[in-house]
Amino acid sequence: ARGSAPTQPPTNPTMTKGCPTVHIIWSVPPSDEAEVDAWVTEHEAFMQATHSFGAGDEPCMLKYYISKGPEKSNPMDPTSEPTGNFVYVISETYKTAEGIPGHMAAAGPWKDGAMLGKLMELHGKFGVFMEVGGGVFTNIADDETVSVTTKGEPCIHVVQNVPKADEAVMDAYWKDHEAFMRTTHVKGGSGDDADAPRVTSFSINKAIVLASPLDPESGDTGFISYVMSETYVSPSGIANHFVKAPEHWTGFAELPAKNEKYLLTIEVGTQVVANMGEKMK
Repeated sequence: ARGSAPTQPPTNPTMTKGCPTVHIIWSVPPSDEAEVDAWVTEHEAFMQATHSFGAGDEPCMLKYYISKGPEKSNPMDPTSEPTGNFVYVISETYKTAEGIPGHMAAAGPWKDGAMLGKLMELHGKFGVFMEVGGGVFTNIADDETVSVTTKGEPCIHVVQNVPKADEAVMDAYWKDHEAFMRTTHVKGGSGDDADAPRVTSFSINKAIVLASPLDPESGDTGFISYVMSETYVSPSGIANHFVKAPEHWTGFAELPAKNEKYLLTIEVGTQVVANMGEKMK
């Protein structure tokens, strides 16, 4: 799996744009599902016990969830045959640059290091992607602060690895996508997804891809990762997202060609299975 380093420091610690991120994606065979589920439960307990949410002591989260779902042979077609594996996605956004070092400091002694050790073991077996210390590049609003995700909410995740020579082009592409999301989608609420799909979190997160994700001295591979992380109030939000996209975003027609060049992985429809619990209230 490839790693990453931040492309820019947090520009405003009270907003999600520019804040540090962690994203991890696994593809897990059914024989190992129970073991990974147990780790997810332990990780959620650790996060809720040792991290604040929105405001408070470091490490302070602006977003934290883990999602899970059946891996599809064609991720863009929900009726396609499952591969038999399960996709797990960890998505974290920290309030300040102190968040990730604080997270690692708290994880080390938790259960005598067993949880952190198991993470590395599982990623070694099932890892598809890992970035540690990238940054939020686009989001749903300039004044966005936290993302409250509820268990069961459906997700979309996309990872593209882009050569640095194409970075400016893809920056512009995803900024255009941000404009589409901001004008056609809304954050949460009780509205009609047919009018405006409701997201509970949305960001494109950007990082320099390193040879080893946890070692900033491991060397720059020459690639930039763009990680789409979206959670929706309901499945109708995703369905209407794909109705709105070809109508309101000219870049949607270019997406298949972009993915042909850059796509590392994509999933549509995993559901949130871990979050910050009572701390989000």
